[in-house]
Parts: sequence; C-alpha cells; structure tokens
Amino acid sequence: IQQASPQAGSGILQRLALGTALEQAGPGENNQRFNIDPVKRYLHYEKAYLAGELDPAFAVMTAWDSRMITDEPNSEADLAWYREMLKNYRPDHVYNPDYRWRYSRIVRTDVPYREPLPEQHDGTSRIQQLLCGGGKCGPRAFVGRIALRSFGIPTWGVQQPGHAALAHWTPEGWTINLG
Repeated sequence: IQQASPQAGSGILQRLALGTALEQAGPGENNQRFNIDPVKRYLHYEKAYLAGELDPAFAVMTAWDSRMITDEPNSEADLAWYREMLKNYRPDHVYNPDYRWRYSRIVRTDVPYREPLPEQHDGTSRIQQLLCGGGKCGPRAFVGRIALRSFGIPTWGVQQPGHAALAHWTPEGWTINLG
C-alpha cells in the first residue's frame, strides 16, 4: 500500500493502510463475495477521504478501527455509489447529528421489512436490490453496514439463525443497531 501511495506514510492514511493490510492479509469471511484487493480498497478510501466524502470523524480512527471500515464485502464501485446515492437521496441521514443513526437510518426509513424479493440478474448490484426489495434482519443489517462503512465508520456485524445485527463506532463509544 505504501508503495502505491506516498500519502500512506502518516496520520489517518497510515493507520488506514495498516488496518487494511491487517484485515485483508489473507482469505477470510469478507473475501467470499469479492476478492478484495487491499491496495485498491485502500486507494478507494484514500481518494474519498482526500475528496472530503467521508465522515469528519474518519480522521480520528485507529488502525484497529480501520480494519472494520475496509472489510466491507461489497465492491469499491458499490461503496462509491452508496455514498453518492445517500447524499442525493437522503441527505438528512448523512447530516443526522445523532451518530447512532447517522447513515444507517435508511434501514428504518427506506428498506421494507418483508420477505426479500428474488435476486435479479439485470445488472443491478446486490446492495441496490436490497434497497429496493427489502428483507428481514440480514438484508437490513447488510444495508446498514454498507451505509456506515461507505462513509468511513467502523462497523461490525453478527448473524445467527433468524436474526442479524450490527454495531458501529460513534464518538461516545460503540452502539448497536438492529440488535
């Protein structure tokens, strides 16, 4: 990562590089859907950070926190699409002063709680299908996770039979959504 970016040598970008390298060091559960290239993933977040697209609190994240940002199983294109979509479609969620629901509130306002619609093979991404088709706990938690990670907020999720939840960083400490 540091060979690909001279910016990766100090501050938050160094911590992001270290966290990304640690999380993406080998195959794991998050590499099942996509083969995540740690250099490409880092460069995606570096570009978004330098463009001012990430949450203002991103700059205080530790290397440990960064592991739970860059481990998003969806593609860099999905992350960029989600950031742009949420800023245009629901800016109230982007600028919500309540960090507990900043970004992830879309799960409650726009993702229907119902049996998920069958997966479409029409070129729309999985995350776009979940937004439109809804679902119960799992699909809603996945939408909440990408909402947070796309803006640089560390997120951790858990699944069990019949339920899923997520926890994420806030300035006051970690909190649980959908749990």
